[in-house]
Amino acid sequence: MAKRRDFGTIRERKGSRQLYVRFHAGKGRNRKAYDRPAGVSREIAKAKLRHVQRLLEEGKAVELVLHEVFGDPLPHSMTFEQAIDPFLEHVQRRRKPSTHAGYRHLLGVVKGASWAKKDLATIEPADIVRWLDGREQKGLADQTLNNYAVAISGLFRWAMERGLIQDNPARRIRWRPQGPGRETYLTAREARALVRAASPEFRPLLVCALSTGMRRGELLTLRWREVDLEAGTVAVAAEEAKNHRRRTIPMTPTLQAELAKLAVARPARRRRPGHFVFDRPDGRPLSAFMVASRLRAAVKA
Repeated sequence: MAKRRDFGTIRERKGSRQLYVRFHAGKGRNRKAYDRPAGVSREIAKAKLRHVQRLLEEGKAVELVLHEVFGDPLPHSMTFEQAIDPFLEHVQRRRKPSTHAGYRHLLGVVKGASWAKKDLATIEPADIVRWLDGREQKGLADQTLNNYAVAISGLFRWAMERGLIQDNPARRIRWRPQGPGRETYLTAREARALVRAASPEFRPLLVCALSTGMRRGELLTLRWREVDLEAGTVAVAAEEAKNHRRRTIPMTPTLQAELAKLAVARPARRRRPGHFVFDRPDGRPLSAFMVASRLRAAVKA
């Protein structure tokens, strides 16, 4: 069996301590060679080549790969779809995990819109409005439509900051009207019925919400290091709290039992101190939309 060739090469240049990497990307007539500086050690250069190879194999556009690995400026011609990945990387660095998960879900849906294939600078407000109207006809709530508009507008703002476009077309679309806010309180009997109706994997999060009054974002970013089963307390980290102050909440016996069972059932890698308490089977955090859909299922049950 033929040995697989290494991806790219590492080169030295006379009179320079800097190493350079050379690799090819593209197919057929579009295949091109790329040379980029890659640090002063072969280990760093090899790591950058591996990073490039992985991103290209994932199907990421070479312009975005060059930007992510080598800091090349983003191209001035970019479709909405191409801009999603670098925008989400920006959100992941700057915002809470729950915000990143929400944007990733919303823009994953928007990615399928026909106008998402257009260059950012050519997208008109009418393109976005027609798409939102189509979602509305499928029965989506006004709040959900507004969430889509927020995510779309956020990407355009990011593109403006980087000089990719001059205007944000999402700023000129109408927001769906919201009805007056309404607070709903459950009786103890209703709360017990809701917990019984919830799926086994959703029940611990629901019990935690009902027992502590923690906000959705606080629940989704709760990590095992903030849970003290012996003391019977759960803490909200300062960076996740709305007022940026850490607070400690006593557990109810029911919550303590639920979290203890959850810890025992988890493999060791998913109960490390820095891991999320409420996650998916693959270890990734739950999104706000997954929580909402599971809650609706429990209410209907």
